[in-house]
Amino acid sequence: MYRSIVFLLFVNFASCFWHYERTCGEIGRWRHPWFQPKNDDEDFESLAQCVIAADNFRKNSCAKSTYHRTQVIQGLNFYELKYYLQEFDENSITVKIKYRVLYVTAKKLGTDSFKDLRILPDSLKMTDATWYFEGDVLRVLIPYKNQLKTEVTLTCGDSDHDSSDMTLIDVPKLKDDQIELRFSKEFT
Repeated sequence: MYRSIVFLLFVNFASCFWHYERTCGEIGRWRHPWFQPKNDDEDFESLAQCVIAADNFRKNSCAKSTYHRTQVIQGLNFYELKYYLQEFDENSITVKIKYRVLYVTAKKLGTDSFKDLRILPDSLKMTDATWYFEGDVLRVLIPYKNQLKTEVTLTCGDSDHDSSDMTLIDVPKLKDDQIELRFSKEFT
């Protein structure tokens, strides 16, 4: 009797040191915290699986939409996404950004709707993003953090992301008089 109690206490104590670990696109597994990967390839593989899982999620989301006329333009001052949305209601358009994920929705005058989900480059200043709708074309404009062809040193310890990057940004629409003044140099 005492042996079974001691054995159960031992199992209970030993199980406290184990935890369930799960990474992107992988089935979880139990691991002891003292377990060390044999090499750094496990970090590489784990990050690659997360990126592949994110891309597959985006592709599946895109496949649900019937409107696939989107262009990306990397201009001198702005990263631009152009959506060709004929017969869509301008008042139904919403553009949101959270961290590096862009979400665009619009509704057609009937019942059809448009949704686009994109992962944006890290070199963009998400808080300054804007959009406007002109001639059945939605343009989402996001300025770069640094000028193009500027050398930027990347380090592991320093991150230019803060807690504001994790909040949801409702991207503001440009007013008609701001379009010409703000972007005339960019598109000439």
